[in-house]
Amino acid sequence: MSANRSHQPQDAATVAAVRDILGTRSLSTVRNLLSLNKLSLSVIQEIQNERISYSNACILAANLDHPNYEDILQKTILEKPKRDELKRMFKASDQTDEKLQSERYESLRSKLEVLDKIRRSFISNGSVLKVREVELF
Repeated sequence: MSANRSHQPQDAATVAAVRDILGTRSLSTVRNLLSLNKLSLSVIQEIQNERISYSNACILAANLDHPNYEDILQKTILEKPKRDELKRMFKASDQTDEKLQSERYESLRSKLEVLDKIRRSFISNGSVLKVREVELF
């Protein structure tokens, strides 16, 4: 579905009602305001107390499922980053997670290569290798 379309008929009705109340024609503004409803009460209070800007609140609402959401939220309250910096924080965090997964994969792959070399060594020597348990980690 297009980003400009509602997912369900009641969403369209809600958006239309909010647009009428706010007197705005901008659908993105209405959607951003509605997305803030997903935020916790404590975050909404931080917005009301002007510790979190509206634009940062919208970014936070879009990243609620991010694994480092709570850490980035705390940094947002303390450091008050600009909108682009907050986006970079979420993106950098994603890249760090991907790098960590890649490092774990490479570590596991190298351990499996060592085990395969040991296995081939025993086979080439005509020995029978019986392994009950191999600890990789």
